[in-house]
Amino acid sequence: MVFSLGCVAFFERHRDVKAPDVMQTRKIELVDSSGKVRATLEVAKTAMGDELPRLTFSDTRGDRVVELGLDQRGDGSLSFSNDYWAEGAVILGHLQNVDDNSQSKSKAVEDRTGAWGLRVRGRDGKYIGLGIANSGVPFAPLPSTIAAQK
Repeated sequence: MVFSLGCVAFFERHRDVKAPDVMQTRKIELVDSSGKVRATLEVAKTAMGDELPRLTFSDTRGDRVVELGLDQRGDGSLSFSNDYWAEGAVILGHLQNVDDNSQSKSKAVEDRTGAWGLRVRGRDGKYIGLGIANSGVPFAPLPSTIAAQK
């Protein structure tokens, strides 16, 4: 009977435990039934030392094929890939410096000269942009000055 009362008291005390309002971590991995990582939500460190949020999905081989994240400027993009981010990779998001083909690193300048649209990676490893410039003028195709980053 003492054991029984102890169990009731234990479970009653733990039944009222509520989930925290905030949970913090740097990385969450979803794995398939064989334990292979298939999706990751993380704050990833870039080669330049920036820490940027990123959500990635991987195929059965473990290769990243879809990515949602931010670039160093803070602009969002959605990327789709085949064959290890080689020819044919597609990125939907901000296209930097497409109006004047400049290399400015200033977001204030790029917001005036950039566009939102689609980039497709060509055979030369560079992306070709297609979209609508911030000035409202459509363009197609305009070679990007951004070398392959993936």
